[in-house]
Formats: sequence, structure tokens, C-alpha cells
Amino acid sequence: MNSFGIFRKEPVLVVGGGLVTDVAGFACAAYRRNTNFIRIPTTVIGLIDASVSIKVAVNYGNYKNRLGAYHAPQHTFLDFGFLRTLPKAQIRNGFAELIKISTCAHLRTFELLEKYCDQLIDTGFGRTDGSSKEVREAADEINRAGIHEMLKLETPNLHEIGLDRVIAYGHTWSPMHELVPEVPFRHGHAISIDMAYSATLANMRGILSDAEHKRILSLFSRAGLSMDNDQFDEDLLDKATKAILRTRDGKLRAAVPSPLGRCVFLNDVSLQEMHAALRKHKELMQGYPRHGAGIAAFVDASDTGYTMNKKPSEATNHANGHNGVNGASKAIIKDDVAEGVFNGGPVHDGQGTSNPSVATEHASGPEGVDGSTKAETKNGATSEVNGHVSNGF
Repeated sequence: MNSFGIFRKEPVLVVGGGLVTDVAGFACAAYRRNTNFIRIPTTVIGLIDASVSIKVAVNYGNYKNRLGAYHAPQHTFLDFGFLRTLPKAQIRNGFAELIKISTCAHLRTFELLEKYCDQLIDTGFGRTDGSSKEVREAADEINRAGIHEMLKLETPNLHEIGLDRVIAYGHTWSPMHELVPEVPFRHGHAISIDMAYSATLANMRGILSDAEHKRILSLFSRAGLSMDNDQFDEDLLDKATKAILRTRDGKLRAAVPSPLGRCVFLNDVSLQEMHAALRKHKELMQGYPRHGAGIAAFVDASDTGYTMNKKPSEATNHANGHNGVNGASKAIIKDDVAEGVFNGGPVHDGQGTSNPSVATEHASGPEGVDGSTKAETKNGATSEVNGHVSNGF
């Protein structure tokens, strides 16, 4: 921006997936403390998830999104025609975000994902040539509902003042796990492991039925998303728990489905219970294809839009083994996971992650954004607080 000689109020045009829009958005937030930008997301994650939020960030060392800002774009333009250009690995990556939203907040969308899973991934959500009208219409309903639900959940809490967040399902242990492999997980696969494990934890507690638990795991498996990894072990679980307590003001606030389509937050889970759930989860994974490993689970050049000879290198990553890249892992930075006293008290084996409390239930309300600040959807156009989101289905 400095070399370009950008004017003070001149907006930067940011075109790309969620990673690109996050990094470029953070650069705009930092440059002259507040540089305008226009966001045009091109991936499923970018269109469904990152496009709705005003958060921008970059990783710092092994910390996920440690440096960032709340910086709303001037405008966001959504065009799902971009999905016809994506490799299946990127479609699959974003599919996880739709599972996240629907599992905890929108049962109808979950049912559509179940019904059309394979067709949605194979046809770029109905955008590739030869896609049927039925799949295209289902994809449009899924996309609209996903964006609408995100707006409803995010708009009243744009700056994350409230820490019990439905859309944090899958984001309790994944922030640390995502960056542990030498080649990091794609975000969708990292949160899928977290979501699948969280569903098993809820099932063990008796707040998610066996049938609903199986439906969730089956959808992840059909979509080719990760549900387990060798590096997702007790040691990582302990460290990730201690780290997330700092982020969430001393409470676990683990979002889990209960029942399917709704959500509760758990604050009273002991490390012993977590370990027992992990053992059960890994036993269950033995009955699934690839033992719960995902397809093309690790990042490559396509995550930034760069390829070699017009081909991403995902095949190389996947060939190195479904449990990681030759088993190599980065050292986990210690200062965020050291033993210490948090708001909920010390964390060690046999102790709760905070003072025991009854899980708080959160269910999606009627369609529309509840509260004094509303976002409207009219004729396919969705408006966003502090900016504009326009979509072209």
C-alpha cells in the first residue's frame, strides 16, 4: 500500500478466500490505523463465514489469530459463481463451516447437507457445468441460511463482548491443534476434529443421542473431513484447554450440540472426563474410512491462490500419511498453556475447567436477527452492520 501510494480514504480491493481477506483486512486495519477496504470472498469459508464477521487477523508463531483487529469493510460482495473455480479440497474445507452452523443452530440446513453432501462437493455447490437444478436450489437455500444464521448470531456481538458463542463450536481445542503439524491443517479439517470430538463428549454426557451423534460423524466422514489425528492426544488436549481458558476469561465455554440443531455450553468438564471422551472417540474412529482422517487435510498453495503449474500440491500432503506430515510436529509454545491460576481456579488432573455450572442452553430463534440491531435479507441482498454485504445467488 505504501509503494502503491494509496490515498487516505481510498479503499483497497481484497479478492480471495478467508485467509487472504483476513490477512489483507488486518493490513488495512494497521495501515494508517484505519484504511478502507472492499471484500470479495471467493471460497466457501470466505463467503459463508469470514464475509459476515468484522474480525481480521494473522497467526503469530504457533498462535492462531493472535494479532488482529475489528475492522469492518466498506462493502462485501458475495458471488457464489466463484465456487465453480475451486478445487474440491477447498469446497470440502468450507463445508465444515456449514456443518458447524447447522449442527448447533439450524437443523433444516443440516438435513440438506446430509441429503446433498456428495453432489454439493462434486459440483461446487451447484455451480459447475452440468449441475442439476435440484442441487443448485438446495445449495442456494443452504448458502442463504448459513449467511443468515451467521448474521443473526454475530450482529449482536460483533466485538465478542459475550464469550458464549454458538459459532465457537469446533473452536475450543482446534486453535492450537490446527498449527501443530509441520504443514498446518486446513481450518475446516481442524475444526471438524474438534466438532466430532465435542459431539462424542456430548454423547458421553447423555445430552446428545446415539442416533444424532452417529448422524454428525457420518456427515463428516461422507464429506471427507477429518475427525481424528494422531497428534490430537491427551497432551495436546490438556495444553489446548489451558490456552482456551485464557481466551475465554477462565471458563471452558465449550459449545456442543444438544440436541442436533441446538447448542449448550459446557463449563464443568474435568480433564479426566475429556480424556475418557477422547479414548472413546478414537475407538469409534476405527470403524470409519481412513480411521477418521480427512482427504487433503493440510494447507497448500491453493489456500492463498498460488499454485505450481496450475495445480495445488495437496496430493503430496495427503500422500505423506493421513495422520500428519510424516508425523512431524511443531513445538507447542508454552507460555499460553503453563500451569497457573485462571478465573475458574487451577487446572490439573481431576479438576474442572471452571467452577461447576449448569450448561447454558442457546437455541436459534425465529428467522431474522433478534435485538435492536437487525440485518435484512431482501431479494437476495444481505446487509451487514458497519458495512454492506450484497450477494448474487
